[in-house]
Amino acid sequence: METKKSLFFFIFLFLPFFSSSAQQALRLRLGIDFGYKGDLYKLSDPAGALKNDALPGGYFGITLSQDLNDHFLLETGARHVQYWQGIHFKGLPSFGSASNALNSWQVPFLVKYRLHTRNDRFSLTPSAGYVMGINLEKTKAYPPDWPQSEGYGSVHDGENTYSFSYQGYYNYHRIISLFEAGLSLDYRTRWGLQLSLGGAWQGGFYGVMKQEVSYTVNDGPEHEAAYTSNGNNFRITLGVSYALSRLWQEHPDEETRTKTHEKVKQLSASRFYVGTEIGGLWNFFSHDNPEVYAEEGWNDIALGLYGGYRLFSGFWLETGIYTQRFTNDYLIEDNGSFVDGGGFRYSGTGFMRIPLQIKYRFSPGKGRFALAASLGGSVLTHTQGTGVYAEDDSWGISDDGIHPADTSRYYLTAYRLKKATFLMNAGIGAEYSLFPRLILTLYGNYFQGFSDINRLHVIRENDGGNYEGNIYYNGSGFMLSAGIRIPLGK
Repeated sequence: METKKSLFFFIFLFLPFFSSSAQQALRLRLGIDFGYKGDLYKLSDPAGALKNDALPGGYFGITLSQDLNDHFLLETGARHVQYWQGIHFKGLPSFGSASNALNSWQVPFLVKYRLHTRNDRFSLTPSAGYVMGINLEKTKAYPPDWPQSEGYGSVHDGENTYSFSYQGYYNYHRIISLFEAGLSLDYRTRWGLQLSLGGAWQGGFYGVMKQEVSYTVNDGPEHEAAYTSNGNNFRITLGVSYALSRLWQEHPDEETRTKTHEKVKQLSASRFYVGTEIGGLWNFFSHDNPEVYAEEGWNDIALGLYGGYRLFSGFWLETGIYTQRFTNDYLIEDNGSFVDGGGFRYSGTGFMRIPLQIKYRFSPGKGRFALAASLGGSVLTHTQGTGVYAEDDSWGISDDGIHPADTSRYYLTAYRLKKATFLMNAGIGAEYSLFPRLILTLYGNYFQGFSDINRLHVIRENDGGNYEGNIYYNGSGFMLSAGIRIPLGK
């Protein structure tokens, strides 16, 4: 009922504006945005051994906006937002423990004011409004004071050993009410496309998450600390939107269309181009124990910058650099029945991939749309040395209040087996020229590795049975990515 009341209130608040603005034939835009998000917490730590850094993460969403006049516009949409919890000791360069705690959807109701520059294509746009978050972890099965996550562990910084336990609480509210303020730099093209780069801050009105921490330093006394959050965060955002209203409000004449196609064709023959793309990774793993393995599915994300040089008509030589996160995941099964699962990811422990490939493009019709295929190789490398780079020695407790507590101990050790390995890669994709100097790209690439570069050693000890195995990664996998490409011709 709380969700419906909030949603209906803001829908009815926005409807008059959308109705009146539609009568004025002002622009309606549909877009996507994504970017970096930092989760902000309040820290209570009398002993002073913990840090309170923003927990890094990401988000993505769709937007729908309507111009009210030449300056004011309203925006709503839907965003998928993950909140993270973590423990960071001052003696360590990265979080000793971090995990996704709360999944949510956000529905923003924003008022924006467009400040035009001398070049009318650019504008600064401040925004403010209310954001309704929907806590997907809220359940009536457990009371709000019942921990939804807990664990134990220890980390080392070379001099000190930090042992800790934690309990996470995020079953307080179904609705997360937030205030949002932001600023973006927008560029509008004559083809109805708008590119945006901006930042925003969100502040909550009441507590939505808490993480209680107990820790010791070496053999010292136990200390108590707590991270609490109202849902506060900041974002750095990239966005692209298209004026859907152009479909019924504007129609470029044939002469304009012809000039555009000629420019696209001219730039497609330029000698150089640069581009960027972001995508999801489906990594493939091998194992030496069928009961201990990593599920082959969506695993992480990759971000890359690349450039190309035209060899001759239709053929290009392309290279670049890509960074990809890497998560050490594991699952344990016994005779086909799920037993346990988990994993960890630390900042700075991902991979870099440097491709070198030949790409062929074919443009049917008038040249706005192109198909492409690529074949080449890549070097997969990392910034860690060979040997052990991450360890997790922890306890896990499952207690539903009815059955006896089930306690398990985990020994997870991650190794880098070599500094670099070689991959073969092949891909196909499609490109569309929204306007001559901005080309949207969608690609699927397959990577085949030949030599293992990462090993996760898993030991689980439990009264119900002990399990041990190794999970290997050689760089094999699939990537689906979207991005932009910019020709560098005249």
